[in-house]
Amino acid sequence: MKIADRLLPYVAAAGGQAAFGRVIGASQPMVHKILMGVTPGPELCVAIEMYTNGGLPRPILRPNDWYRIWPELREKYPDLLPANP
Repeated sequence: MKIADRLLPYVAAAGGQAAFGRVIGASQPMVHKILMGVTPGPELCVAIEMYTNGGLPRPILRPNDWYRIWPELREKYPDLLPANP
């Protein structure tokens, strides 16, 4: 499942891209970019995870490098670690 598919319900619940951007500290164009596949920065990942009450955790938002940025999450999400982290 794409990140956009998982993020869209939260964007809609917030009242659209601009409103969602305001609550996570991002511009509407940045929210649009994330929906189009751009990987959000670490700070936005934390904000999205917090806004979604963990519905979209950081490892889902940054699947390629989350374990390097937040090594403390390795124990919480061992099934999302790559084969050779």
